[in-house]
Amino acid sequence: LENNKYTQNIQTKEIGSCTVPILMTDKVSETIDLVREDEAAALAAWNALIARAQYAEHQHDELEQRWVDVQAATKARSDALIAENHELRSLAQRRGEALELELTTTEELISSIEERELQVNE
Repeated sequence: LENNKYTQNIQTKEIGSCTVPILMTDKVSETIDLVREDEAAALAAWNALIARAQYAEHQHDELEQRWVDVQAATKARSDALIAENHELRSLAQRRGEALELELTTTEELISSIEERELQVNE
């Protein structure tokens, strides 16, 4: 192309896999600038979405870990209460056996005293 007032404003642009000559008028130049701004805004929005997704994933992981911790603490507390309950039942059973033995001993003692009283009164 010879160099004249029209060819001075022709530039080539890559569109897909083709190189296309474009007459760079003020309107075309302004449109390209707007497209670049739109591309920049879209990229910024995309990056913001990625950041939000990463933050949400982090929050999810954190909540999941808290849930695991709560479940472990609940299990530990439950196990401790079961053990304490078992211990208390054993203690109550032993105490009951001791009271039963004491009652038997007391009954035998009363019976023995009553027999002596009868012997003394005879």
